[in-house]
Amino acid sequence: MTDGAVRKAWRAIGGQGLSGLFWAGDMALMLLRANVQLLLSLRAPALIFAGRLAVLQGLRHAEIGRYARIARFARITAWRGGRLRIGRNFSLGESSIIENGFNIAAMKGVIEIGDNVGIGAFSFISCPSSVKLGSDCIIGQYFSVHAQNHVVGGSGLIRHQGTTEQGVEIGDNCWIGAKVTVLDGVTVGPGCVIAAGAVVTKSFPANSVIGGCPARLIRQIG
Repeated sequence: MTDGAVRKAWRAIGGQGLSGLFWAGDMALMLLRANVQLLLSLRAPALIFAGRLAVLQGLRHAEIGRYARIARFARITAWRGGRLRIGRNFSLGESSIIENGFNIAAMKGVIEIGDNVGIGAFSFISCPSSVKLGSDCIIGQYFSVHAQNHVVGGSGLIRHQGTTEQGVEIGDNCWIGAKVTVLDGVTVGPGCVIAAGAVVTKSFPANSVIGGCPARLIRQIG
């Protein structure tokens, strides 16, 4: 496929502004191998590249910016009772899940993801409360966010003792390594680096380098 043909095909599906970011061959592969969808069911129509067997559910209740790339076997679910907003130039790795609720009793979750965010394969973000990821974050594989905790200490079964939901917030320009877990109630400031394998159980200020299980401050940047 020639450079001119690629650009023509790109314009035919409403693409714009990407010709300087990809070689013609790369764009051709994207056009040929991906399911290119102009999703009119969204609140605002958006161009999305969805890989084989990717699942996009309830998108009439979502806002997704242009040029999102959803890898094969990944799933995004937007429940009607909540809110799901994803910015421009988003990428979601293979077999990952993003859902703003996980059953009929917990469909009120709010997920907000900024512009230029990439999330690696096999990641999981699900919340009945609130998860906010800032813009320009790079996130490794097996990332998980759990914006809910179970109440423990009463009598009877733990699953009958109720839950608490405080939400999770991660600032702009963060680098999060592979296999990082972030638990409910955590706020991570902008410009932070989270080492691979960390379990983040408490909040950290901007420009922190953190790591460990549970995560601790290693040093400040700058």
